[in-house]
Amino acid sequence: MGDEGVKFERLKLPNHGVMPGVSFAASCAHFPSAGPRIFLFGGQRRGLCNELWQFEPSGDGWLQLQPDPTVTGLNPAERTQTSLVSIGPTDAQTTMILFAGYCLNVAEQNDLWSLEVGVDENTMPVSIWKRIEATGDAPASRYGHSAAVVGASMVVYAGQEIGRAHV
Repeated sequence: MGDEGVKFERLKLPNHGVMPGVSFAASCAHFPSAGPRIFLFGGQRRGLCNELWQFEPSGDGWLQLQPDPTVTGLNPAERTQTSLVSIGPTDAQTTMILFAGYCLNVAEQNDLWSLEVGVDENTMPVSIWKRIEATGDAPASRYGHSAAVVGASMVVYAGQEIGRAHV
């Protein structure tokens, strides 16, 4: 695609399913077989949060997802400047990966979480978080970084830790 194919366009969001304003949240486009979604996690509002929001362009607009009550375990701590990527084939993605970020009174993190979206007994979408213990040399703790999926790999770039920038 040449330069002539690049165009910015303002997206007009529906008035239903209003999401409160948040800054420094992680976001990703996710393409499950049911259709495309946009997800936002964490960020800053009146402090840090660990809320998960889903935007479904053809459906209910913004919807806050609650943790699945039937799944025991921890959820990621409230954080800001984290990364969220979607993995899997572009027409049937089932999993997202959350990496690192800054947690108040804890500092920067390098934890890794998987996220799947399920449904509860009322067929409402719910979040299913699992802590991942990866193998190999983990990147240093950081926040404000970028992450992307390249093939079957998640690539983490740059970011900040207290007193030191990663490049």
